[in-house]
Amino acid sequence: MSDTSILERLHAIAVAIAEARITVDGGGGVDLSELESAVEEVCGDISQTADPGDRAEIANRLQRIVTDLDELADSLTRQQQRLSESEGLDAAARRAYGDGNDPDTGGSSG
Repeated sequence: MSDTSILERLHAIAVAIAEARITVDGGGGVDLSELESAVEEVCGDISQTADPGDRAEIANRLQRIVTDLDELADSLTRQQQRLSESEGLDAAARRAYGDGNDPDTGGSSG
């Protein structure tokens, strides 16, 4: 187990999720692999070494993390929809105006 307490690590995970959501909502990309590893590790430690006095607080934080992850998933879904719509518009524009290389679609003949 890490020297950092389970509660501190759960807080760090919650912060990482919030930061990821801000990034995604701003149109950026995120790598969640480190977050996945952190969650797996802390969950293993919870099951093995959690202080009984912290269990209620741990449960509350885990529930909040689940909610935060659901909200991040919603943000990722919206981002994917925006990207798909944008790609669709780009493809439609290329069909309508040509891609610049195809003489049949308004592009130059070379």
